Amino acid sequence: MKKILLVLVTGLFLVACGNSDKSAKNSETKETQKLKVAATPVPAGEILNVVKDDLKKEGIELEIVEFNDYVQPNKVLQSKEVDANLFQHTPYMENFGKKNGFEMAAVGKIYLPTLALYSKKIKNINELKKGDTILLPNDPTNLARSLILLDKAGIIKLNNNKNVEATLKDIASNPKNLKFEELSAEQLPPRLPEVAASIVNSSFALNAGLSYKEDGLVKEDKDSPYANVLATLKGNENDPRIQKLLKALQSEKVKKYMRVQNAAGVQSGTAGLHMSLQLLGVQRDEEVLVPTLTFIAAVNPVTYLEASPIFIDCDDSLCIDPIKLEKFCKEECDFIDGILVNKKTRRKIKVLVVVHVFGNMADMEKIIDIAKKYNLKVLEDATEALGTYYTEGRYKGKFAGTMGDIGVLSFNANKIITTGGGGMVVGDNYDLVEKVRFLSSQAKKDPLYFIHDEIGYNYRMLNLQAALGTSQIDELESFIETKTKNYYLYREELNKIEGLQLLTFRKGIRPNYWFYSLVVDKKKYGLNKDELLKKLVSENIQTRPIWGLIHQQKPYQECQAYQIEKALWYYEKVLNIPCSSNLTEEEVDIVLKKIKEFKD
Repeated sequence: MKKILLVLVTGLFLVACGNSDKSAKNSETKETQKLKVAATPVPAGEILNVVKDDLKKEGIELEIVEFNDYVQPNKVLQSKEVDANLFQHTPYMENFGKKNGFEMAAVGKIYLPTLALYSKKIKNINELKKGDTILLPNDPTNLARSLILLDKAGIIKLNNNKNVEATLKDIASNPKNLKFEELSAEQLPPRLPEVAASIVNSSFALNAGLSYKEDGLVKEDKDSPYANVLATLKGNENDPRIQKLLKALQSEKVKKYMRVQNAAGVQSGTAGLHMSLQLLGVQRDEEVLVPTLTFIAAVNPVTYLEASPIFIDCDDSLCIDPIKLEKFCKEECDFIDGILVNKKTRRKIKVLVVVHVFGNMADMEKIIDIAKKYNLKVLEDATEALGTYYTEGRYKGKFAGTMGDIGVLSFNANKIITTGGGGMVVGDNYDLVEKVRFLSSQAKKDPLYFIHDEIGYNYRMLNLQAALGTSQIDELESFIETKTKNYYLYREELNKIEGLQLLTFRKGIRPNYWFYSLVVDKKKYGLNKDELLKKLVSENIQTRPIWGLIHQQKPYQECQAYQIEKALWYYEKVLNIPCSSNLTEEEVDIVLKKIKEFKD
């Protein structure tokens, strides 16, 4: 599951979160040494956060000092205010040191921040007109890098397109008589609307909401030699602290995870759902298909966008019922020009929210097929299902949250791992996830000059949450192991009691066993679920009912609810019994003893 918590896109990777009492207990007690590293916030600062907790176990307290330019990280290294930095490639490092009279050393390559040509005025380089202005980074190495990129695209011709020290004087041919203006890297994004195009480094492109994949008109090859390095002062390369940092940054753990999913840390699961719905195209006066058996946070974000939910029944997994979902689409809607339209309201339906309830997995094979048939975007609410994955079928090996268009995780206090809050948006679509990251930080197009072209949110994950969380993901499997063991202890005994049945999980999956749902038949057991709940609570045994069905909640009683039957049945009969990953076998026995005693 850790695969979904880091990202690699054109050489960039980012971190997720988690927290654990266990991991804290496992930390080494040896004396801690401090290590200060200067970095740009994105992606270098986030990369460093990936390994922060690993270094702590090695006795090193990593302090990350962030800067929004390419000068200060080297200045503070020169003055020995920091021990190392991460933001630059070797040619830039060597040139900077030469100009400023000191020597730095590249300890090792870490990631590649690619360059691309961006524009707000044209969609293709063929649209460049005679006399147009193109902005370029003014530092010597990235200037040369940019000119080589333009040469390869055929926009200009250099005397030597392999000259890593090329300047404007080395342009041999400029057919369109383009004008070139050199600016510092942080000034390029804010000036972009004023000119025909600009070459921007990925670090500043990300902060400005520019997508390398979608917006880049000309892109640097992924085999570019300009990989960013961990740098320190000459002579300090063998500092044990720096070598441990290098080892952590180049570990197989990091390499494995950074090759797969895109991920963006956010303030909460609700925040992730809100932004995801917005980016999937939900608009005012549209409708969104949602389950009624879920926590209300899965539905409220629909109304934040002034859209309306349509409630669908559950199946025996407690997740949204694909049979009724398809029936609603077929019988209650028209499919016009590739858009689903509600016959009753004439409102468009473009998005479906799927919730993986209590750690179970919805029937994603059927649901994805339905979504494709009716051109629906799929938002997976996997806030309760971190670690759940398919073990067979079309999606074998796929985790909850990774099969739809975008997925949302939660690290709230009651989740299987927690940062005390916080969440994450994950998905294969790099641009969607990066847009989430952009919106979550107040949509700062240029953080240095505070330029905002869109309305954003204060939805970013706090640094403290990320710091708390980076180690806990390592404990996820042990938590699931404990919850699995306890589930089967419960099931073996509860299934012997007439009138009680512990709900099973969907076949073909490895669930995370987040909640244990007990079906109570009053006729056979003697108590209904509410009566049993009260008795258990009176014995200081934490027990809770499932949520009140959302279509029955006051804010949503006027919304359309389609053939709700099973959800009503389960609501009347199901309660959730103790299931914490800290629950011991002895405590399970206590719960079972009381449940047996209460049977009439």
